[in-house]
Amino acid sequence: MKLRISLLILILFLSFPQTIFSQDLEEERFYVAAKAFSDEFYEAAATLFKKFITEFPLSEKIYKAKLYLAKCYYFKEDYLLTLEIFNELAIQAQTKNFRDEVYWWLGETYFKVGNFKQSIEFAQSLIEHYPSSSFYWQSYLLAANSYLQSGQKQRAAAIFRKVIKECKEQEPIENSYSLLLNFYLQVNDYMQLVGLGEKYLEIYPQGRLGAKVYFYMAEALHAQKKWGQAIANYKKALKLSEDDKLNDLIYQGLGFTFLAKGEQEQAKKNIDKIENEENRQFCQGAYYFKIKEYSLALHTFNNFFKKFPNSNLIGNVYLNKADLLYAIGRINDALSAYSLCLSKFKHPEDAGLLDKAHYGLAWCYLKNGEFKKAIEEFKNTLKYTDNPVVKISSGIQIADAYQAQENYAKALETYDEILNNAPDTVYVDYVQFQRSSIFLKTKKYKEAIFILSSFKEKFPKSQLSSQAQYYSAVCYFSSKEYGQAKKLLKDFVQKFPQSELNGHAQYLYGKCFFNEGDYSQALKIFKEIEEKFKGSEIEEFALIDLAEIYSRQACLPDRQARLPDRQANIEQALRIYDKLIDSASSVSIAACLQKAFLLKEIENYPEAAVFFRKAIQAGMDSSRIRFSLAQCLEKNNQDKEAIDEYFNVMDKFGDEDWQVKAYFRLARIYEKHGDNNAAREIYKKIINFDVKEAKVAGLRLKELEVK
Repeated sequence: MKLRISLLILILFLSFPQTIFSQDLEEERFYVAAKAFSDEFYEAAATLFKKFITEFPLSEKIYKAKLYLAKCYYFKEDYLLTLEIFNELAIQAQTKNFRDEVYWWLGETYFKVGNFKQSIEFAQSLIEHYPSSSFYWQSYLLAANSYLQSGQKQRAAAIFRKVIKECKEQEPIENSYSLLLNFYLQVNDYMQLVGLGEKYLEIYPQGRLGAKVYFYMAEALHAQKKWGQAIANYKKALKLSEDDKLNDLIYQGLGFTFLAKGEQEQAKKNIDKIENEENRQFCQGAYYFKIKEYSLALHTFNNFFKKFPNSNLIGNVYLNKADLLYAIGRINDALSAYSLCLSKFKHPEDAGLLDKAHYGLAWCYLKNGEFKKAIEEFKNTLKYTDNPVVKISSGIQIADAYQAQENYAKALETYDEILNNAPDTVYVDYVQFQRSSIFLKTKKYKEAIFILSSFKEKFPKSQLSSQAQYYSAVCYFSSKEYGQAKKLLKDFVQKFPQSELNGHAQYLYGKCFFNEGDYSQALKIFKEIEEKFKGSEIEEFALIDLAEIYSRQACLPDRQARLPDRQANIEQALRIYDKLIDSASSVSIAACLQKAFLLKEIENYPEAAVFFRKAIQAGMDSSRIRFSLAQCLEKNNQDKEAIDEYFNVMDKFGDEDWQVKAYFRLARIYEKHGDNNAAREIYKKIINFDVKEAKVAGLRLKELEVK
């Protein structure tokens, strides 16, 4: 009996050795491959799983092995093979127990290759069909990230908010907080960012994201120019952070916040604490640039090129160098540097850099007066950028360039297009202000006033409000509505004492009284300007008008004279004119001309002729000036020279009134010298003008014919 049992056991043992050993080997092979995968030896794991699939094609683990193999290819970044295997697994019935994982990895792989539509479809399929999956909330985040990358940012933000509100798992919640904080920073929604950060810190005071949350809040506060609060949050972030990369970002933020606050020493200390040498040198260059230490900045940027030629920051360094060259006035060098940026960096991830390079290049052309090229370059910015702010800004620059070219119709058309396409843009106040400036330049004062008069009400926080009030006054002044102009100018002078336009406003205020003939009030204001703005262009404008007042008072008939001492007024006027002429100021030529008219008025014809000629040589020329010079020469008995100048009135200018006057004077000179034939020819020319003076010329012609 014992013998029979022993034989049976032996038979059974000999009958099943391959199966038992095969199962053990299969388990061992799968375990070894899986262990290699978990230890992140993806090359080795892929080799082992491929061998497993070949050796055990009927194994129950065959589909799990393929799943692992696809994941190996994913981590090896061989996405084509990854997708091939996952797509095969997605349609096989045997994978139904881990179909959710297959969908997850398909969505993740499609995200990696930039097929965001497919990524969203697989994420949504997982969410819809596998609500109990361990990948459920991760799929929400995958969909949100795909929406972000495809430009559907608000849909992404809505998903992040849903995860934060409904999910019970800490990791997806914290990832959503992190991504939503970054989203709010990118779209400049600083209030939402700070509110979300405060909410996180309240709910999770010991949360893993604490340092990052304080950092994001500091970035938002920096962007809002709340320097003190930003610094406090950066310091809290630094205290909690255990991440070297985050520490570097915090030191960078602290450095540039202290710099914005005007504390250069603290700024430099923090920037120098950045551990990563590449980032530190980049920030040091930017720091020197911002404090206008241009030679140090240029040296730092050039050194960066040598030490880190393959840096991810190299494009920004090229751009910063171009900006620096523009800032120091080396426009042609800047133009070359921007062009180099455009030729070296052409990948989609460089879009922001290219936007700025196109923009900088356009400004170089604008600075060089090459308006056509500037406009084309701004149009290139519009063509290539997806950034709405850059698009609007470039559109504005195109319109501004048209305005600089005095192509006002095209400029207005472009400004109007901006307002139609982006009525809520933050630049709406600037666009409206520029539209009003075109109306002012084209003497459409009512249209300009319509915009400017309601500017403060519509844009109470605009930095252009004071300018709007000033130019509104300019419009009223140009329309000769001096009462309204004076009201606005007086208010402007009182409200905006630090404005660079304050002196101009005071001068224009005085000019209102001048134009109204209230010389005593104008005199008072111009004298105040002379005291307040010594050495400035405003003082020169006031002085020349002051001299004009003295001239006019000196030349009034005695019964109308407001100042008793005519000679004193003449001396005052001449003193000011001489001062302005000697100073070679911006109004020296005008002073030269006005002095000539005063000398002519007081019958000092020889000197008057000298100053008329100086004015003409300096480029001030007109029918009136030539006629006045000819009169002075005639009074000096310099008839030959007078004749030449009267002919200049007719030959150089097309002003009929002055031509007729010049012809009459010529005829009188010819009569004076007994050349009646020449006089008769002149009178005939006057008759041909068909003007009212023709009757007088006709009568005189008859008298000469009788003779």
